[in-house]
Amino acid sequence: MLVASAFYDEHKHTWPDPDSNPKHTAMAHAIRDRLIAGGGGSGSGLPKSFIADDTLQSVIRVADCQLNTVCAVFGALIGQEVLKVLSGRDAPIKNICVYDSQSGLAIVREVV
Repeated sequence: MLVASAFYDEHKHTWPDPDSNPKHTAMAHAIRDRLIAGGGGSGSGLPKSFIADDTLQSVIRVADCQLNTVCAVFGALIGQEVLKVLSGRDAPIKNICVYDSQSGLAIVREVV
């Protein structure tokens, strides 16, 4: 979402729309690469492939959508993780959880 937000800020408050303007995809990729590189500083330490092109495409396609249902799902996930920590029965999700509201799948990535 940082890529979509940066795109919005840099392009006169316009959300990326890769379906109607293919140039938006290339612009979003450039922003992703710049954010991962750290803007010329020490960088984030993440490989450029950490955010896959298809994942980025999915995120920027729905950047201007309402997030009510996604917030409900993540609220439930967070509640579940809090219970895991408090009960000590299962290990909590590590680091990053990406939820695809179109397919209903959650992908967990561990950053080492």
